Amino acid sequence: MAAASPVPSPVPRITGGEKRIIAFLRELREEIQNLQEAMDHVRAASALTDANAQSVIAAAAQESREKFDRNQRGITSRLYAIQSVFDSSEDLHAQYGDAIAEISNRWDDLSAYWPAGDEDTPKLMARIRKTSDDMARIVYLCALLTVPERVNQNLATMRVGQAMDFRMQFHDEIPSEEQGKKLLEYLAVHPKLVHGLVDAEAGLIYRSSSHKARRAASLLIFLVALLLPLVLYMPGLLNAIQPNLNPGDLMRVYAAIAVGSLVHVAVSMLKQQRSGKAGAGTLVADWLLWVHVKETPIVYGIMSLWVGLAGMAALGQNSISGAFFVGYSLDSFVDLFLSRFETGATTAMEAARAKLKIR
Repeated sequence: MAAASPVPSPVPRITGGEKRIIAFLRELREEIQNLQEAMDHVRAASALTDANAQSVIAAAAQESREKFDRNQRGITSRLYAIQSVFDSSEDLHAQYGDAIAEISNRWDDLSAYWPAGDEDTPKLMARIRKTSDDMARIVYLCALLTVPERVNQNLATMRVGQAMDFRMQFHDEIPSEEQGKKLLEYLAVHPKLVHGLVDAEAGLIYRSSSHKARRAASLLIFLVALLLPLVLYMPGLLNAIQPNLNPGDLMRVYAAIAVGSLVHVAVSMLKQQRSGKAGAGTLVADWLLWVHVKETPIVYGIMSLWVGLAGMAALGQNSISGAFFVGYSLDSFVDLFLSRFETGATTAMEAARAKLKIR
């Protein structure tokens, strides 16, 4: 029976002994992936049915055995090296011991079942399946213990809010698409392992700041962006677009648009949570982290509130309920308003050209 999935140490600090374990596991994973390639050749040869099939199978098995012998020494020495780290650190032994024990047991099993090349076809296929399953599990365990640290290394080179394509970045460390998705879902439900927000469904990890003050500063940025139009262009908007609207009406309209937009976001997040998809609940629970990594698109969204306010003023509308539903369906309203504005601007420009006799 496989051991429960081990939990790598949470960010930010990794000790020297832990760095050695991670390095050994990465090297071990490379060795196992080398053996996986050899086993793929044996599997391909075993599918042959012509007269020379047996000799081809024997040659592929012999080649894989030679590669196994070369890699065996490296894998065994690395397992011993990890054990030596455990001997000097009870904490690391307690943290990684069960995973390393499973890797060691899997390695012993596949060593015993590695094909010799003289088996009959049913026995050969059984050995191929057994050793392939063991190697796939070892690769996954190594990735589970080493990838989070490398994720944080990569995220450290990115700006806040930038998205990292997990599969593109780590395809070489965990080639199986199914296992890659499983690992990403694991990171999504263990958010403290990485400096970012994991969107398992999209296969992305968004860079976040490791400083709580910087994350909280996102809320201040949103507040400034939200209040900016009231300070900068409210009087000019009243006089230039719709003098009949008083400041109180326009402020209430703006507040209703903002509330409608927030309700739309809340409903979308609730739908995502109810969908049961991996990591959906995390996005709702870690709402501060979510708004932090989405800082730039949220600011752009707030700017669209300004356009919604200008559109309501241009139409001479001060209905609170109407403003609420404008906010709730803001993207559609803004697209419609900008389309009409562009059409009107084009017409006005053509009229000006005609009046000035400009071609």
